Amino acid sequence: MVRALIDAGSRPDAVNSSGQLPLHSAVSTPRLYLGNPGLNPEFVDLLVNATRTDAHIGNHPGLVDSKATSRSLVNFRDNDGFTALHYAADVVCELWFEALLGRGADVDVLDISGRTPLLVLLDKRHGKPLQPTERGFYGWDILNYIVYKIVPCTRILRKAGADGNKQDSRGRSPFHCLAEMMASLPRSPQIHLSFGGGFQLRDSLLEFDIDLDLRDKQGRVARDIYPVEWFWA
Repeated sequence: MVRALIDAGSRPDAVNSSGQLPLHSAVSTPRLYLGNPGLNPEFVDLLVNATRTDAHIGNHPGLVDSKATSRSLVNFRDNDGFTALHYAADVVCELWFEALLGRGADVDVLDISGRTPLLVLLDKRHGKPLQPTERGFYGWDILNYIVYKIVPCTRILRKAGADGNKQDSRGRSPFHCLAEMMASLPRSPQIHLSFGGGFQLRDSLLEFDIDLDLRDKQGRVARDIYPVEWFWA
């Protein structure tokens, strides 16, 4: 269907009022890929590559290249500074991570809040932390969601060369996001999480060689937000 629409004149580089491409919508729509063993490579390529006969791509003159008629949209940013990889992080989808990174996605690109895809992965798009009652698209509880979804995605980003010491506009590092997640949980789920998903997520972040002493704009290190020493040991 996507091929038919493009052949009929639909443009993969057209943007909506939020500056989002069809690629962004596809990545952020779980029903397009949940339950599938993989993404159709042609489907991804049709959305990632824009073939044009003029110099501009979409409504963004910053993407001018008069010598080229084909341009990758994989790092195209919407009005919030989100690229397709940010959206993949927002919905926590390994399939899109692999597809986009394999097509040249910038692993450390920043949104307008200074967040890399890794920070978005740990911190929901609108700053809403994961809650113990929140269930992902698979209906999983928070423990399984972390262990089976977030942790594998952090490892994909690490293998792709993501910089774990990047901080957002508030000075938060990945460990600050983890500390906020842990501190937001009530006591009983918190204890359960600490010995399960929390430890696994912490260990996956340690593989980035992140500086535990990084301070946010309030002068806090992650341990100040979640002051449980044995968790950080």
